[in-house]
Amino acid sequence: MKQRARPNLCPASSPPESCSCIYPRNKEPFFPVPPSQPEVITDEISGTIQQPSDGRPVQYWRWLDRENLPAASLTITSQCLSVMDVYVDTTGNGQSDMLVFTISQYGQSRSATLPCIAALEIVCSGHTELCSGRYGLSIHYIKR
Repeated sequence: MKQRARPNLCPASSPPESCSCIYPRNKEPFFPVPPSQPEVITDEISGTIQQPSDGRPVQYWRWLDRENLPAASLTITSQCLSVMDVYVDTTGNGQSDMLVFTISQYGQSRSATLPCIAALEIVCSGHTELCSGRYGLSIHYIKR
């Protein structure tokens, strides 16, 4: 039996110039890979409000990363007869200067959704010496 001559095959890692249509030289995939979506983290934060009803603000929560402020849903429930003014910092400048809502009745609960939040402060004034209640925050931010 006669042996056939083997064709001159090129290794796939170094194709000849004439075979560029068969062996593409670029290393990118044929179909473009979509960019990955950033991961959104959700944290649930809650706590107890206990402060004097003297008209001075008390800060209950603060976000430290000024470059990546989270969105939030905020709920405050009063457990006292004092008037509660709820303020937030939405810029990260350290001043809670936006009044979100006021609660004036025992057992009243109020909620708000904010596009960004950096701090939560409550000011109590009114009928009793001690102001009490509960707060809840559901914050959403991009993982870095």
